[in-house]
Amino acid sequence: MTINIVKDSTAPAATTRRVTHGIEITVGEFKLNEWGLHETQAKEISELLTLNGNEPVVIDGVTFSRKQSSALSARIAAMKQSLLTK
Repeated sequence: MTINIVKDSTAPAATTRRVTHGIEITVGEFKLNEWGLHETQAKEISELLTLNGNEPVVIDGVTFSRKQSSALSARIAAMKQSLLTK
Protein backbone atom coordinates (compact mmCIF):
# COMPACT_ATOMS: atom_id res chain seq x y z
CA MET A 1 0.00 0.00 0.00
CA THR A 2 1.36 3.41 -1.02
CA ILE A 3 0.24 6.65 0.58
CA ASN A 4 0.94 9.92 -1.12
CA ILE A 5 0.55 13.05 0.95
CA VAL A 6 0.82 16.36 -0.77
CA LYS A 7 1.46 19.33 1.46
CA ASP A 8 1.15 22.92 0.42
CA SER A 9 4.28 24.54 1.80
CA THR A 10 3.32 28.08 0.89
CA ALA A 11 2.44 30.20 3.90
CA PRO A 12 -0.58 32.44 3.64
CA ALA A 13 0.20 36.07 2.91
CA ALA A 14 0.29 38.38 5.90
CA THR A 15 -2.91 40.33 6.29
CA THR A 16 -1.49 43.17 8.38
CA ARG A 17 1.55 45.35 8.06
CA ARG A 18 3.60 46.84 10.83
CA VAL A 19 2.91 50.49 11.55
CA THR A 20 5.91 52.80 11.50
CA HIS A 21 5.76 55.37 14.31
CA GLY A 22 8.67 57.58 13.17
CA ILE A 23 10.89 56.88 16.18
CA GLU A 24 14.63 57.43 16.25
CA ILE A 25 16.72 55.64 18.89
CA THR A 26 20.04 57.12 19.96
CA VAL A 27 22.55 54.98 21.84
CA GLY A 28 25.80 56.83 22.43
CA GLU A 29 26.83 58.18 19.02
CA PHE A 30 24.70 55.70 17.11
CA LYS A 31 21.27 56.49 15.67
CA LEU A 32 18.99 53.53 15.03
CA ASN A 33 15.49 53.25 13.60
CA GLU A 34 12.51 51.87 15.48
CA TRP A 35 12.70 48.45 13.83
CA GLY A 36 15.05 47.42 16.64
CA LEU A 37 12.03 47.52 18.96
CA HIS A 38 9.31 44.93 19.25
CA GLU A 39 6.17 46.24 17.56
CA THR A 40 4.30 46.71 20.85
CA GLN A 41 7.28 48.55 22.36
CA ALA A 42 7.42 50.91 19.38
CA LYS A 43 3.73 51.70 19.91
CA GLU A 44 4.30 52.32 23.62
CA ILE A 45 7.30 54.60 22.95
CA SER A 46 5.24 56.51 20.37
CA GLU A 47 2.49 57.01 22.97
CA LEU A 48 5.10 58.08 25.54
CA LEU A 49 6.53 60.65 23.10
CA THR A 50 3.02 61.97 22.42
CA LEU A 51 2.36 62.32 26.16
CA ASN A 52 5.68 64.20 26.47
CA GLY A 53 4.75 66.71 23.74
CA ASN A 54 6.92 64.87 21.19
CA GLU A 55 10.02 65.82 23.16
CA PRO A 56 12.75 63.15 23.50
CA VAL A 57 12.64 60.74 26.45
CA VAL A 58 15.60 58.88 27.97
CA ILE A 59 15.28 55.40 29.43
CA ASP A 60 18.43 53.86 30.94
CA GLY A 61 20.70 55.97 28.72
CA VAL A 62 18.77 55.26 25.51
CA THR A 63 17.17 58.34 23.94
CA PHE A 64 13.91 57.96 22.04
CA SER A 65 12.76 60.84 19.83
CA ARG A 66 10.65 61.56 16.79
CA LYS A 67 12.47 61.07 13.52
CA GLN A 68 12.94 64.35 11.67
CA SER A 69 11.72 64.64 8.11
CA SER A 70 14.48 65.04 5.59
CA ALA A 71 14.70 68.00 3.21
CA LEU A 72 14.23 65.54 0.32
CA SER A 73 11.03 64.16 1.84
CA ALA A 74 9.65 67.68 2.22
CA ARG A 75 10.45 68.51 -1.41
CA ILE A 76 8.92 65.27 -2.66
CA ALA A 77 5.72 66.02 -0.71
CA ALA A 78 5.62 69.57 -2.13
CA MET A 79 6.12 68.29 -5.69
CA LYS A 80 3.39 65.67 -5.22
CA GLN A 81 1.00 68.30 -3.86
CA SER A 82 1.71 70.64 -6.79
CA LEU A 83 1.01 67.85 -9.27
CA LEU A 84 -2.22 66.90 -7.52
CA THR A 85 -3.53 70.47 -7.60
CA LYS A 86 -2.95 71.03 -11.33
